[in-house]
Amino acid sequence: RFSHEAMATTFEIFILHEDIRYAQQAAWEAFDEIDGLEAELSRFIENSDIPRLNNLAAGQSLRVGSAALECLRLGIRMYAETNGAFDISIGSGLGLIKPDEAGHTVQVSSGRVQIDLGGIGKGYAVDRMAQLLRDWSIDTALIHSGSSSVLALGSPAGMKGWPVTL
Repeated sequence: RFSHEAMATTFEIFILHEDIRYAQQAAWEAFDEIDGLEAELSRFIENSDIPRLNNLAAGQSLRVGSAALECLRLGIRMYAETNGAFDISIGSGLGLIKPDEAGHTVQVSSGRVQIDLGGIGKGYAVDRMAQLLRDWSIDTALIHSGSSSVLALGSPAGMKGWPVTL
């Protein structure tokens, strides 16, 4: 069991692996990934992509990292699929931003937006951690970000899944 504070919560990874040192190295690599994502996605870190995007004036564009671009794309998709119930723009107008994946830029068409990736960021981080563990050939792990996002890789031997309490 490994834990790390990031994104205003405690991330934990439970890894079942025969080599505890290898598991520990993989976990710390996953936590480094979270720290990098937090630096790019957090609206509370002044020089991350999101506060810089929130400070753009109409017609301005900003080059953003791939994680920010991916989370914005996911947020726009979820906004459409939920008929606006899920809104990463905190009601300021998601239609005001135009991501350009080819150029890794986001343009604000008018007014100011207030993007907050809190509803997507932790789940996105858990997904990225899971991919990193798979890259390390870890097939049995449970990852969670506080009480909001949980992802299981495989299951403990002799069990149909991971025992969790909700």
